[in-house]
Amino acid sequence: MNMKRWLAGCLGAVVILGCLPPAGAADDAAQRRQEDLDCLVETLTTKHPDFYANTTEQAVADKKAEIEAELDTASDLDFAIGLAELAALAHDSHTMLSVGSALSDQLRQLGMVPKWYDGRWTLTGGVTDCRAYIGQEITSINGMPIDEVTERLSPMISYDNAVEQRIRVGQLLYVADVLEHYGVIDADSDMVTVGVRDAEGKETVLHIPCMTQAEATAALKAGEWITRDMLRKDVPVTEPDRSVYYKLLDLGGGTLYMQYNKCFEDPNLPMEQFAAEVEGKARLRQIHKVHHRPAQQRRRVGRRAVPDHLSGTAIPGQGERCVRARGREYFLLRAD
Repeated sequence: MNMKRWLAGCLGAVVILGCLPPAGAADDAAQRRQEDLDCLVETLTTKHPDFYANTTEQAVADKKAEIEAELDTASDLDFAIGLAELAALAHDSHTMLSVGSALSDQLRQLGMVPKWYDGRWTLTGGVTDCRAYIGQEITSINGMPIDEVTERLSPMISYDNAVEQRIRVGQLLYVADVLEHYGVIDADSDMVTVGVRDAEGKETVLHIPCMTQAEATAALKAGEWITRDMLRKDVPVTEPDRSVYYKLLDLGGGTLYMQYNKCFEDPNLPMEQFAAEVEGKARLRQIHKVHHRPAQQRRRVGRRAVPDHLSGTAIPGQGERCVRARGREYFLLRAD
């Protein structure tokens, strides 16, 4: 793949980077990497609407020089992480470089699934040995407090608010090679300790294996993987509904719930029609506030669906589980 052609085709007003091609043979790897690095910097600084809004030219130059110093010695992953850190200097929620699609066959993962729930990192799945601990709080990885782990991973991601940071960090918390790069786990670890704590405060140290993608897939197929969905007794009414693009639910008690499952306009329910439905029910219920994630720029479909007469009052720390899950957008409308 020619990275310059790929970038030119993918980048517009909002920059989304991915599919980093691996380095070539040893004799020309450094030159190819230099070309990719130069192309990335040029693309970020010319195609992004305002790349320097949250960073400085000096910060970009320093990161570029840091990457250049290791062009001929860095592994494919280390080089890719360096580029991701450079893109992350944008400090917004729309500029990123994803390395997983190009290097997925080289990456190992921990045999667990961490998710953010109720203000804490929670174990929501993993190898069958995790079954008794699903739902418990994750307190540490390899003895390192989970807050320190997430802080170490943060340079690799671009974000402009705490919610987006947690979403993106959550996608890295189980990637063993990334954890190794940032010094969270030891090199070539086969097993990693993960601390968990139950509701009564009892702490347990789990021994979680590091697995290749093929091994994780095989475990899933063999029934050697457990998820929270397997343990649920009931499905909430707010469960993501994959059969519709978006919908509005009346939860009672003066609460309407808007759910977005696809970032497209439903051909059978135009957004203008859906917005009118939302506005009509909001007026009927005398709802006058929209509670949402602070400082988050929502997708166009979401912005259009919020009636103009509803204020955008943000309530930090409240309703976060309602507004974002599984990469989808949700809004909670409530009468105050």
